[in-house]
Amino acid sequence: MGRITDAIARLYKDEKVGLAAIDLGRLSGRKYAEITSATDDAQERLAMIKLVVTQLRADLRSAAEAPGSGKRLA
Repeated sequence: MGRITDAIARLYKDEKVGLAAIDLGRLSGRKYAEITSATDDAQERLAMIKLVVTQLRADLRSAAEAPGSGKRLA
């Protein structure tokens, strides 16, 4: 759980998008549940964290580029 939370926090900081601690916890919890339900293998879980971060980065960037969205969405 800690690795997921750290990876998400780092992503939002790198993308210069604010994320409240409560929202970080909620997002981390959802992603943790997704990863743990997908596999029991520790190595696969570590790889999935990278995948989750890549997907979130793409979501953040597409939200920032959406027409008329003056702000990035968390």
